[in-house]
Amino acid sequence: ICSGDGIGGTMKEFHIRTPISKGELGKMTIGSTVYLSGLLYEMRGPAQIRALEYWRNKKALPFSLENAVIAQTYSNAFMTAAGWKINCLGISTSKHAQKYAVDMIKHFKIGALVGKGGMAREVLEAMKEFNCIYLAQVGGCGALYAKQVKSMKGIFWKDLGLEKILAFEVEDYGPLL
Repeated sequence: ICSGDGIGGTMKEFHIRTPISKGELGKMTIGSTVYLSGLLYEMRGPAQIRALEYWRNKKALPFSLENAVIAQTYSNAFMTAAGWKINCLGISTSKHAQKYAVDMIKHFKIGALVGKGGMAREVLEAMKEFNCIYLAQVGGCGALYAKQVKSMKGIFWKDLGLEKILAFEVEDYGPLL
């Protein structure tokens, strides 16, 4: 997926807008530090199952995932008189959603997955084939990441309760490794 001198060499820093340009991905090296600005989807297993059901039934999603960033985050988001407030944007282990990751990458042309703990070999192979990257979010820093959320752009599939999809507008969301 990435090559270069990132491991044991000079770490590079990238500030990337979403949706991710596939050309931008080619500039990254393993060990790079990434900051994202733009739309980030909080989307865990149940929401990914529903998205894949939409795909199988040839039904259009109510949002676009092409070159999008999916984060396996969990948030403490609530409405106030001034708008949405996010106190925490923690990260969940990628293992929980990796069984859907290959199909999500393949069918929706995802640009990046954000998680922690890495992915299985078959997911990494799909990422390489479809030019997608994995970005690790630092665990225990949910309050820091929440400060990088500028606004809530959408809520999808509210019937999924805590597993609904939240679309956040972020600015310099990171560090992601």
